[in-house]
Amino acid sequence: TAAGTGYRIRVVSSNPVVTGTDNTVNLTVQVPAAITTQPSTTVQNLCQGSAATALSVAATGTSLTYQWYSNTTATTTGGTPVGTSSNSYTPVTTAAGTLYYYCVVSAACGASVTSNISGAVNVTALPATPSGTISAVQNCGNTALTYSAPSASLYWQTSATGTDQTFATTAPYSVTLNGAYYVRAFNGTCWSSGTVSQAVTVVNAVAISVQPVNQSTTVGNTATFNVTATNAVSYQWQVSTNGGSTWANVGTNSNSYTTPAATLAMSGYQYQVIVTGNTPCGNVTSASAILSVTTGPCF
Repeated sequence: TAAGTGYRIRVVSSNPVVTGTDNTVNLTVQVPAAITTQPSTTVQNLCQGSAATALSVAATGTSLTYQWYSNTTATTTGGTPVGTSSNSYTPVTTAAGTLYYYCVVSAACGASVTSNISGAVNVTALPATPSGTISAVQNCGNTALTYSAPSASLYWQTSATGTDQTFATTAPYSVTLNGAYYVRAFNGTCWSSGTVSQAVTVVNAVAISVQPVNQSTTVGNTATFNVTATNAVSYQWQVSTNGGSTWANVGTNSNSYTTPAATLAMSGYQYQVIVTGNTPCGNVTSASAILSVTTGPCF
């Protein structure tokens, strides 16, 4: 008889012909529990605190209830109750170790049924958070990082969640970009939840992108020389009156220099600028440019 409610009983006979009245009370036909889909047997290899894949069963029966169990062995007896009355359960990964899971399904009638055992859920402990310190030495164009307790299991990272195994802390780490850099531990399976960090500022060398160019002017007028540079702190213009053999400082701290009113004697003077960068980067001297002075048109 199919499961359901509203069933009644009466007596019917063909000899003699008798049709009795029903029992006047509705009867309910209940179905015992039966598991139709078993928990996954896929092995889960996880790091402590990471998300596990939920295990589930499918079952038929009347008024089903579910109780999940964990077990340290791949058996369906002697387990520890876990979870709530649901056909699915997500393993907890807060503790390291290996556990298996199974589910006991009960119905309103009949015996409870036990699922198959799940695949192993292996949880690996996280390595300890590094406890050393990072030292930074600024060079021109890069900063060299060293770790106080170098180890082949501690790695340089460019983010707190990095998983790069390229650079172990057994060697200095040279960086060319500003930002925070990290040391993170790896035990071959899992990364530490915490890191050691260091903010880094990289000092870049002066770079001249536009050099001074030759200028022409007439007697009594001025000429202006210009330079364009990045990473500059200060400028010192210089003039040579002897073809570049010696140089004398002129002008103020500016990326441009304007001569005084020109004379014919200044024709052939050379001008350059020394651009100073941030320590530890050195100075950069521009190319020289020549001033040409003429008397101008005659009227």
